[in-house]
Amino acid sequence: MISLLVLLATTLAAAPASMPGVHGHITSYVRNSPAEFKTSPRRTAAKVESDEDSDCCSICFEAWTNSGNHRLASLKCGHLFGQSCIEKWLKGQGGKCPQCNAKAKKGDIRVIFAKTVKMVDTTDRDRAVRELEREKQLRRKVELEAAQTRLQYELALQECNMIRTQLDRERQRKAQALTSVSGPSPSQPSCSQASSSQQARLYKFDSSIPLKGESRLLGYDAQHGTLVVSQASPNQLFPGFGVKKISAMDLRSMQYVSVHSKAIRDICFSGRVDGLMLTASIDKTLKITSLMSNTVVQTYHTPFPVWACCWNQEDNNYVYAGLQNGSVLVFDQRDTTKHVEELSPPRTRCPIVAISYVPRDPSSSLRCGGLLLGTLRGGCFWEKTSTEYRPHPLPMEGSCTSLKFEHTTRHCLASFRPDKNHNSTRHLLCELESRLVGEDGRNQCSCHVMHTFYGGSTQKLLTRSALFTSPGDPGQILVCAGDEASTSAQLWSASTAAWLQKIPTDGPVLDVCPFSINSKHQLSVLTDKLLRIYSWT
Repeated sequence: MISLLVLLATTLAAAPASMPGVHGHITSYVRNSPAEFKTSPRRTAAKVESDEDSDCCSICFEAWTNSGNHRLASLKCGHLFGQSCIEKWLKGQGGKCPQCNAKAKKGDIRVIFAKTVKMVDTTDRDRAVRELEREKQLRRKVELEAAQTRLQYELALQECNMIRTQLDRERQRKAQALTSVSGPSPSQPSCSQASSSQQARLYKFDSSIPLKGESRLLGYDAQHGTLVVSQASPNQLFPGFGVKKISAMDLRSMQYVSVHSKAIRDICFSGRVDGLMLTASIDKTLKITSLMSNTVVQTYHTPFPVWACCWNQEDNNYVYAGLQNGSVLVFDQRDTTKHVEELSPPRTRCPIVAISYVPRDPSSSLRCGGLLLGTLRGGCFWEKTSTEYRPHPLPMEGSCTSLKFEHTTRHCLASFRPDKNHNSTRHLLCELESRLVGEDGRNQCSCHVMHTFYGGSTQKLLTRSALFTSPGDPGQILVCAGDEASTSAQLWSASTAAWLQKIPTDGPVLDVCPFSINSKHQLSVLTDKLLRIYSWT
């Protein structure tokens, strides 16, 4: 058919103008011929452009399939064809893509397993995602500013409460001074009446819990309302040392949890809801135990027996171990292989009997944070900076047996045995302070004694004392310490240095621990074989 058309066109071109019949005949034939032979260039371009956007092969203009010879296939350039069509095209057209003339060969054909091929316009979605990220950044910025404002408010509130407490103390001292000079007025109660009113708001005996095994320490998990007592294993078949759990709700004895192979020297809690307990033992290990599952979850080995331990209250990932040689090891719970830092003692290598973490507080007299250590030769404060720990020896003389830190007032209570310079037990209430020295802005940390409370003339055991907020007055602080000479626990007011109460016991007091549950304030006093519970009335 094509040859015939060419012949006719040649004849028409060679025919003279006087042969109109020939021209009309040829024109009529072309006009009446099939559509594929009379398509104009403009319609052809529109057809190709339309076919490129359709779901069909651009060679045969037939829809491709997902199986068979005419299944969907592509070249390296990305254009789509039917498999049989592109194979024939590459075989006879010199190895080029029908659409972009890119070099191609039969080995470049890749079969595509797809039912349909569509391109999704994600412009609006991408724009929405960018706007969402921008809004998130603005929200985080607003939340950060709100948190900083809230922190400033809390610091200002703490400073206001501290000033109010100091003002109340000055008023009380002024009133006492006026009373001592002029005598009690008729409207004021007499000394006997004041004494009886104080006795009405002190601790009274509630119950006692007998203990099996050698008891030594007390601890309280406020998150779960559980008292723990360190003691030897009650089962002779499984020797060792662990803790006895006691419910603070009904004072009922619960499980015994085995932890160490030798005696436990210190217990402290993380304060989190997971109920993690940190224990130090003379078996040269520091262990973290979950009281929810009653199992040891982490063990750290040390070169010397561990006498004291504590958590980093600003970052619970870090724990501290005070060793018998006077050094402190810093452990990271994320690195279980070894300690991350060692703090060597600045003085003699004396055992650390107590260790407390002091958080930073820019509004207090001690602005910096760090570790407060009590040793058998005195006390020391390790200031924690962003890069290192700096030691600051404290002016504490004597053999320290207990050291407690109170966070609201940032005061510490240090207990000392009798020695050649002091013939009785001493409990020093100290206020920690720091001041900037030098051009590099370093802190010089120290402490000064606010009150001294005296006990008996003997103390053979490492009795632990307590410094806590008064249940009757949140603005007052109480001091409680065991006294071996009188076989009792003594209670003082840290604000007025007044003796308040003598709590009799059945033996030397080893540890005292105040706790509160359901708005009920209680005091636990531990001896070797008995745990006594006293309630604030």
